[in-house]
Amino acid sequence: MSVIIITVAFVCFAGGFFVGRMGAPGGITPVPAPDAPPSESADALPPAQQTPTDGGASPALSPTPTPEPSPELSDTEHDAQGRVNINTASAGTLQELRGIGPALSARIIEYREQNGAFTAIDQLLEVTGIGNAKLADIRDHVTVG
Repeated sequence: MSVIIITVAFVCFAGGFFVGRMGAPGGITPVPAPDAPPSESADALPPAQQTPTDGGASPALSPTPTPEPSPELSDTEHDAQGRVNINTASAGTLQELRGIGPALSARIIEYREQNGAFTAIDQLLEVTGIGNAKLADIRDHVTVG
């Protein structure tokens, strides 16, 4: 019996949490009925969330356009396909690759600082700690630019 009560309580809590997270950043915003007189709080709402009092349709919500990256702010650590450029990637970006942790990313950076830019992905085999298996895991996710 207590398991059922706990389960119901959890479902109610989780449902309320997710419903409260939907909509406006502050949670669910109450909207007065269309025939109710406007209140002072209704004017505080953004126009897109105000209920029209003239019986008309509510304004259409349009998604916020995603800005295109400008050339001067382009990501030099990834190519157009999202692959990590091992010649320009920071330690954090290198660690996005499966199996590359802090120590191995530091060795990749140290290798390129001592030997210059990688000219082929297979040169990663010269980095201590990268063998054929690890190279096979990351090969499709890296580029030399």
